[in-house]
Amino acid sequence: MVIVVVWTDKAGEDLDQIISYWSSISTNSVRLQVQRLVYYIVSEQRIDILTIHNSARPLDMEGFS
Repeated sequence: MVIVVVWTDKAGEDLDQIISYWSSISTNSVRLQVQRLVYYIVSEQRIDILTIHNSARPLDMEGFS
């Protein structure tokens, strides 16, 4: 069975920002941060990555339905 993981534009932007910030501090920090993903299971074959969330900040639910 093939499972497709789809990254939304927002998730891609979040990832770019996180990598830019944390890579200046520590490579290990980047790995830890990108493990905190918010996702939506569309079907048994598809998962959408909606955003990557920094757990130090409140999660802004605006834009999610």
